[in-house]
Amino acid sequence: MGVLLLAICTLLTMFSCENFSFNRDNYDTANDSAMIAEYVNSVTNPQLVDVNEALSLKQSMIEKLDIDSAFLKMPDNTITNVVSVLSKKNPVFYKEDIVKEYRRCRQVYDNLPKESATSVDLTATDLGTRPDKQVHDSIIRITYNYRTDIIDGKPVKVQIKTIESYE
Repeated sequence: MGVLLLAICTLLTMFSCENFSFNRDNYDTANDSAMIAEYVNSVTNPQLVDVNEALSLKQSMIEKLDIDSAFLKMPDNTITNVVSVLSKKNPVFYKEDIVKEYRRCRQVYDNLPKESATSVDLTATDLGTRPDKQVHDSIIRITYNYRTDIIDGKPVKVQIKTIESYE
């Protein structure tokens, strides 16, 4: 934000000069550096004149700190999911947008399957229900994994059964 404002100030300064010319010999870098330092100081340490301004500044700093801390506490895979959603809506977004989207749909993002969730072949049949004994003998391993899904607005623990066998 400050860099953008600095660029705008520089452009305005250049266009306000007579004939849009730039004379390096008469250019006072010390004066411009002092002005920039004064501006940066006024942004980072604003001058306050009354209690209302001080309280307003405090509230805005608390809000910024809240956004920063919420962003830092988000797991990497959650940030990846939120950014994926936001990038489909708008190619440009900010840290505040990520935090607001996460808070708005927190229950959904928190209950998405993690990277370690085992994928399930939905076309496979349950080998345990087949009548022939050869199938049971070919089973190497049966594993059960659990994940939490949202069904009818309520978190439900779902069991995923994986059967490995020789064909």
